[in-house]
Amino acid sequence: MSEGTGKLLPVPQLSDFDHDRLAAIFSKQQGLAARRQVLACAMTAKALRYRTRPDGPWQVVLPGVYANERGRLSEKQRAVAAFLYAGRGIAITGTAATAFHGLRAGQDHFVDVLVPLHYRRSDAGFARLRCTSIVPGVTFQDGVVTYVALDRAIADAVRQFSEMSEVRDLVASAVQRGKVDVWNWPGSLILDRSKDRPACEWR
Repeated sequence: MSEGTGKLLPVPQLSDFDHDRLAAIFSKQQGLAARRQVLACAMTAKALRYRTRPDGPWQVVLPGVYANERGRLSEKQRAVAAFLYAGRGIAITGTAATAFHGLRAGQDHFVDVLVPLHYRRSDAGFARLRCTSIVPGVTFQDGVVTYVALDRAIADAVRQFSEMSEVRDLVASAVQRGKVDVWNWPGSLILDRSKDRPACEWR
């Protein structure tokens, strides 16, 4: 009802879409979906805008990535969202990947996603894209998310650390839990922590 007139406001006519298919996507992806997936369920762009309006039921968490409810995302939801945003992502790496392996590496606002060399999409929000020519030989799967092996995750994570104590703590935690064997670990992966390397030469 409009204020002061007593007349009912028209309800937007939203096109029908494949509710079951979209619900399955949200269920599989921690309550998240990419724009391309939503539109593939026959939802119109107008209907999508209506759902993501400021007071709507959905929230935009990254460009072209939506959560089907409002509120703070969990760490796993952030990883899923970043992976969906990357589009052509190879795998999650860094501290987000160590979390998938059960290791805490301190608080990191960003989720690092390895993408193919010369990939043109830019970072956005908490999604940080790392172009690489070295495709991980071993990856793991958790729902829709692919993530790197723990040694690669740690090697990429420590590049962001500012204190050597953080490096030691993370590596020691992995070794003490028997998750990695430091003697068979290429030392260059840990020691090469240069932050001067451009993102699209990320190893």
